[in-house]
Amino acid sequence: MANVVATEVFILVIYFALLLLAGFSDRVTYSILFAAAVALPLLLYHHGWSLWLAMDHLIEGLSREPGKL
Repeated sequence: MANVVATEVFILVIYFALLLLAGFSDRVTYSILFAAAVALPLLLYHHGWSLWLAMDHLIEGLSREPGKL
């Protein structure tokens, strides 16, 4: 979930920056936004996974039975 929210916020920031600072055509703007939308989840995958595992560990904890992980 954090990955999705981070990607959406990042895309909006890039869009507004391109809209205000650069005079690109729509095709170039969409190409840049598409590349960012594909690249950011790939870059943040491991961080999102570790955050998920950390929350799972805090909620569930480790097994108390011997021989079970």
